[in-house]
Amino acid sequence: MESPDAAWSIGVCNPSGLLGKGTLLAGLQSDVIAVSETHLTDVSKSMLSTSLRATSPYRFLVTGATLSPRSVASHAGSYSGVAVVSKCPSRPLGSCWPLDMYETGRVQVVGSFVNHMWVTGGLLYGYPQGKNHPNALERTTAMLQHLVDHMVHVAVGPRWLGGDWNYLESQLSVTNLLRARG
Repeated sequence: MESPDAAWSIGVCNPSGLLGKGTLLAGLQSDVIAVSETHLTDVSKSMLSTSLRATSPYRFLVTGATLSPRSVASHAGSYSGVAVVSKCPSRPLGSCWPLDMYETGRVQVVGSFVNHMWVTGGLLYGYPQGKNHPNALERTTAMLQHLVDHMVHVAVGPRWLGGDWNYLESQLSVTNLLRARG
């Protein structure tokens, strides 16, 4: 029988930008929250971290690469970004990122120390289809393939993959590998 201390929870959200939404996150009841479409720049990441520590049990914020501001008058970044917000110690984990993949701000690998064990998470914000994102499906598939490879061949212990992949499971061939792995 599993001890009650081994239980933990993960939430997933896509808030269309995190700037000014610390109270939204504070109201969620998960140990770890995987967030897509954060729009976080260095400045807005710092502002969010301060807000979370002041108003919520969420003390840890790990983002993917931070984004450039949309304009000189804005703290909001481009329409991208991923983050993990957690109540427990969390940190970015190393990965052999393919050239420029991490810099998109759309992927991250995170370790969280939940109830006396490390849990590895992979977070992806896929490219949406449209004229602004050429080869969106192929680029999203490549990012997801990298995360799956990391989870299958590098990570040990409990693992999760989350985010807004922007495609149906059936459109992403790598999901067959996930199914085969249980």
